[in-house]
Amino acid sequence: EEYLWAITDQYLPSNMRLHIAAYERGIQERDIEAKNWVVPIRIKESLRDEDAIAQGTRHARATGVLQERMLDNLDLYLFMSEKEVAIVAFPFTDGRFDYFGFSSTDDQAHTWCREIFEHYWEHAYPRLKLAEELFWWIKKEPVIMHVFKQLASGETVVQNEVISVLEEKFLIKGGQLTILGDHVYHRLLNS
Repeated sequence: EEYLWAITDQYLPSNMRLHIAAYERGIQERDIEAKNWVVPIRIKESLRDEDAIAQGTRHARATGVLQERMLDNLDLYLFMSEKEVAIVAFPFTDGRFDYFGFSSTDDQAHTWCREIFEHYWEHAYPRLKLAEELFWWIKKEPVIMHVFKQLASGETVVQNEVISVLEEKFLIKGGQLTILGDHVYHRLLNS
């Protein structure tokens, strides 16, 4: 009824319409994502520009209903509202998350998760601000911008030095654009 807070390395396409409905009811959402998350193609395909989900998400961002921040790495997976902790999960030793996790309506568990979320929120970087800074950085570097656009369009690139720089900036991972890279790329297309 009031808010949804998430620390996540993925989104389920099947939940997107529920998020849009929540935005329309004025539910505030705060998301913390990993900078190096590569959005799976099935999610990208479900978020076409003309799609109501993409439009609803853009509107929620523009009105401040949806706020997004980013961290270099995530060591916690969390979805919670003012009523309950829907899931809190931790990584296995190999870094993948145990998505079974824990849920609770207990006040102590809720307070603990709220405090952890607020801690991470304070240390996370606003996604749009970070994307804008990287957009201006890449605009000043024609060689890097050329390689970045080649990667974004699916071309094979062999300039290892440039690829390393793009990975260090969390714009690509494994030759694919990260969620941050997607934002920068779309900003480049619209400039």
